[in-house]
Amino acid sequence: MVVVEMKGGLGNQLFQYGLSRELAYLGRKVLIDNSMFASSREKRKFMLTRFPKIHFQVVDPFVAERMRGYPYDRSLIKRIYYHFSKKNTIYPETKSLVFDDKVLQVDDCYISGYWQSYKYFDNVSQQLRDELEFPIEVQNVVDNYSNRIKEMILNNNSVSIHLRLTDYIGQEYNELGSICDRSYYRAALQMIKERISHPVYFIFSDDISSAKGICEGLFEQNKHVFVENRMKDDLMDLYFMSLCKGHVLANSSFSFWAGWLSGKESLVIAPKTWMVGAIQCDIQCPGWLLL
Repeated sequence: MVVVEMKGGLGNQLFQYGLSRELAYLGRKVLIDNSMFASSREKRKFMLTRFPKIHFQVVDPFVAERMRGYPYDRSLIKRIYYHFSKKNTIYPETKSLVFDDKVLQVDDCYISGYWQSYKYFDNVSQQLRDELEFPIEVQNVVDNYSNRIKEMILNNNSVSIHLRLTDYIGQEYNELGSICDRSYYRAALQMIKERISHPVYFIFSDDISSAKGICEGLFEQNKHVFVENRMKDDLMDLYFMSLCKGHVLANSSFSFWAGWLSGKESLVIAPKTWMVGAIQCDIQCPGWLLL
């Protein structure tokens, strides 16, 4: 039995789920551990239950705790117990953004990491696309604003522009937040103009107000829309982004899934450097244009 730990936001959860489906394809019995979302360690919500076609089994939290060798809570008694009891059976991710083929060979262990590479679900990519069908309540948007946005995306040469801002701001995030600056987006827009006629840009961000300031003057006379997530639903933004014909990604797992879910025919521009100092990076897909 293999247990895959779930953690992080929607983009990270989708990578972890993709790995779990690949392991199942390779013959493992796979369960997921989503107990972190019931602890104080994870402030995000577990989102995979929103996808109607997703398949997974959840491991018993006590079994998962024993396998990883530590509790999510701060109980001193539990920590002492696990310190002196049987060693854990954890298989950790050791290098961010670098494909580790050995994780596809393990069994009888607890897998912990983010696993941000399309290579972790290479054999099940079509199956994964089928399973990641958006829920009906997201596809059939009911409010007038969202309907207008959807119609504009479908009826134009739509290009999604994603800016990851809120949790990339501050000195501690310089390795992430300093990559996709104005010069990156300006160069990406030039590449779009050379490849897509009459593009209409749809700007998505976790801080749309700040995004307007960053993007001021970038679009010149090109039609553009700053998309407000009035439903406060990450799935809605991801759905709208995936409908676009072209994409300018931020160095964000959320961005990755917008480009990946839109299909192989879409034009996707992504940062060549995903993290400052990363010598190797296996997250960008073949066929994507890198800046």
